[in-house]
Amino acid sequence: MTLTSLVLILLLGLLLIAVEIVLIPGSTVVGVVGALLSVLSIGLAFYYLESLQAWLFTGSAVGISGGLGILGLRSKTWNRFEVKSAIGSKAPSQSGQILAGMTGITTTRCNPIGQAEILNQLHEVYANGDYLESGTPILVERIENQYIYIKSNS
Repeated sequence: MTLTSLVLILLLGLLLIAVEIVLIPGSTVVGVVGALLSVLSIGLAFYYLESLQAWLFTGSAVGISGGLGILGLRSKTWNRFEVKSAIGSKAPSQSGQILAGMTGITTTRCNPIGQAEILNQLHEVYANGDYLESGTPILVERIENQYIYIKSNS
């Protein structure tokens, strides 16, 4: 086995570790395979190369790994991976046309949150701690901060 193939095995191992950290964190399998390939390349270096060359290869591998680790721990390294945009808009108001005193019917169970049909549109409603079955006639009690509070109309 040549020095080139050992270097390629080491680089593949380091690449798999980088993929584990950046692209698919938490899977563990890719990182473990990368670490095993890195250790395997060092073991093969001692098997196929002379002692001095194997120790130089091991030192180089540790130096490269350590350098990449230090580079990865710098705060500026990860700036290019950050999401810098922010959502500044708000969801459209669902209660704009709904007024207190309107009637409707629940389409799901409200325990205490559910859906109701008011003005032929589905809206998320809050039943003030009451439990209302699906199909219950309701009355819009009040609207606060775009939340529709209802009570049973029976």
